[in-house]
Amino acid sequence: MNAQPFYLHLIKRSATLLFWFVALLSGVILFFVVKTTSLEQFPSFTTSLSHVKLKMPPVKVAEESYRQVAINANSPVSVSFYYSNPAQLRKDFGVYASQILFPVFLLISLLLIGCWQAKRIFDTLGTPNVFSRANVKRIQVIASLFIVYKLLDVIVWLIVQKDVLAMLDTYGIKYDIIHSLSFSETFVFAILLFGLAEVFRSGLQLKQEQDLTI
Repeated sequence: MNAQPFYLHLIKRSATLLFWFVALLSGVILFFVVKTTSLEQFPSFTTSLSHVKLKMPPVKVAEESYRQVAINANSPVSVSFYYSNPAQLRKDFGVYASQILFPVFLLISLLLIGCWQAKRIFDTLGTPNVFSRANVKRIQVIASLFIVYKLLDVIVWLIVQKDVLAMLDTYGIKYDIIHSLSFSETFVFAILLFGLAEVFRSGLQLKQEQDLTI
């Protein structure tokens, strides 16, 4: 078996190092996210309302008995909750925690899965297994991850929509709900990856036909 070129070894090692770097970085990010959202340390939190357009002055501050609510109508729309007592944060945080923590955990999961699949593909470079069913599936998985990433914001909005709109109604704030899902470069890249998967599938078929003729 011929020795692989140096650049292939470099690519494979780089892919492996990238995966472990992303894994380590993800662990650090998760640690700080969990730490900074500790209910006993930070009596405040902010969440975005990307699917709402508010008809109000740039900033509205509402004073309540146990909290202060600051609503920022500028793009991106956001709402901040401030508490005098950290213990009073628990009720509201339970409602909006999904919008703060769920996207972070899911995004990190998507990133790790994508990097792992890419690493497995790079591991087959320079080998007869580069055109294989496994690599076709891996490319399709990576393409699907881009679509899931794009839909993440919509999924989170569906989770918190009821509570967010109820809060805006309570404060008498008029709003419009943005239902559009933009066709961005994320979808374009996903489509290109699905196309690349078909190229690999065609390469696999040609390889199988060639093996049969030998």
